[in-house]
Amino acid sequence: MKKNNLLVSGVAIALLASNVAYAEDKPVSGGALRWGVTTEPSCFDPHYSSQQAAFFVARNYIDSLIAKKADGTFAPWLATEWSISTDGKEYTYKLREDVVFHDGEKFDAAAVKANYDFVKKPETRSPRSRCSRPTIVPKWSRPMWSNWCCRRRIRVSWSRPRM
Repeated sequence: MKKNNLLVSGVAIALLASNVAYAEDKPVSGGALRWGVTTEPSCFDPHYSSQQAAFFVARNYIDSLIAKKADGTFAPWLATEWSISTDGKEYTYKLREDVVFHDGEKFDAAAVKANYDFVKKPETRSPRSRCSRPTIVPKWSRPMWSNWCCRRRIRVSWSRPRM
């Protein structure tokens, strides 16, 4: 009986080990990426979807100003640096200069503002829009774009602290 269990265990381990995929030494360009998710994304535009599956897919082609790391701290992403005023009402982001959209247009403060303006429009009906859920999210939590410093810097002002 022990020999039989040992034999079955050995075969199972050998079969499992044979399915291991190893990374290539050099990246390979082209081809297709196949990725399994538990739920099919409802939509690939993050402005219209709050579904987690859609977020994981969109994260491959949509970027944010900063990224949250595993330890809970934040790291630069499209913003190279940022600061928060001492009263917590003003956030200033310095934007990267080396980012271009797929159509060749350069990423700048106007692009950040255009995305925010699109989401907040009631006719967009975005689940991310605080304007579409005034009973859930209080009015004071919406940002006021009081100032863009220049092409590479944007300042977001809030009526109350956002810390």
